[in-house]
Amino acid sequence: MKLKKVIICFFAVLVSFILPIENTVHADTVHFRNCSEAWAAGYGDILVGEPGYAGHLDRDKDGTACEIFKSGGQYRSRREDGKPLNKVKATGWEQVDSKWYYYENYVMVTGWKKISGIWYYFNSSGVMQTGWQQLSGTWYYFNSAGAMETGWQQISNVWYYFDNNGYMQTGWKYLSGSWYYLNSSGGMVTGWQTIGNNRYLFSSSGTLQTGWQQSGGVWYYFDSNGYLQTGWKQISGVWYFLNGSGAMETGLKEIGGTKYYFTDSGAMQTGWKWIADGYYYFKSSGAMQTGWYQENNKWYYLAENGKMVTGLYQVYHSTYYFDGSGVMKTDWIKLGDGWHYFDKSGAMLRNTVTPDGYYVDQEGIWKELPKVSTTTELIPIEKAEAVPETTVQTTTEEQVQ
Repeated sequence: MKLKKVIICFFAVLVSFILPIENTVHADTVHFRNCSEAWAAGYGDILVGEPGYAGHLDRDKDGTACEIFKSGGQYRSRREDGKPLNKVKATGWEQVDSKWYYYENYVMVTGWKKISGIWYYFNSSGVMQTGWQQLSGTWYYFNSAGAMETGWQQISNVWYYFDNNGYMQTGWKYLSGSWYYLNSSGGMVTGWQTIGNNRYLFSSSGTLQTGWQQSGGVWYYFDSNGYLQTGWKQISGVWYFLNGSGAMETGLKEIGGTKYYFTDSGAMQTGWKWIADGYYYFKSSGAMQTGWYQENNKWYYLAENGKMVTGLYQVYHSTYYFDGSGVMKTDWIKLGDGWHYFDKSGAMLRNTVTPDGYYVDQEGIWKELPKVSTTTELIPIEKAEAVPETTVQTTTEEQVQ
């Protein structure tokens, strides 16, 4: 029985040496994983029994750990405020002279640190960074609380975009179904921009514009890639012309030596169109017609400026008559100065006898002649109401049939 008691007591004593007693572990005990952590926290030449000493740090087992002469410049004895680092037992956030530091296990943090799900960056002195920071060649932005920003951020009235890693983005970026462009400084562009060899338009919110867009009271068209279009463009079956600057043309325009007409909405027109003070005709290609034009077996004449002529009009060496609708007339027509005769080609006869036996003078006016007989009886002719007097317009173009 006595032997059993002795054995039990022996084991009790042995266990007491092997297992640490909780009350002997002080809450302010300093632990370092390596000497680099110790030196950064201001600990060096740590003797046995001093805070921070550990056997794995005392490599040569001489009772002194993390000798300063071995630190290679890593040892820092004081903070920026002058306080000895190894006298400061801070944990978590600490503000000193308006600068923020963060301590973990009594060790001041440097570099990147994620705290409560937010990334922060502390410089080599342990100071929390704010504002723009270029780290390893990449730009980041930290707000006034030190938190690394991601997504869209407006900084000094300029918008920037940072990805999920906090990298500032540049160039083209497709976000939430829209394209944006961030210049070489990361700033989101708006308005007119030349990128590469193409012109683009971005809204005030930075989105790339496509299709019809109005800028400065002028309409422009951009394809699905946002490229500004110029020249002829057929859209939804309608032809438009966009000049060299991309502006949509309206009204009467000369393009490549040919005139075309576009409505206020820019649509190219064909057929008869009333413009300002007269009618004009545009072919199926949109080109303005000039000279002779036949429609429904009726002849019209369009002057050099494209305007449909009415009344007496001289084409090359002949004079023609066109009624108020622009239709060329033939046969007898009474004008203000008398009766005139126009042959089948529409040309007015002069100084000759008409097919029905009447004489017209040099001006093409019918003159009463004595009847060819033994009497001097004049040849009668029925006359319609006179057409109001009109002046003769002229052109140097020949009749084309």
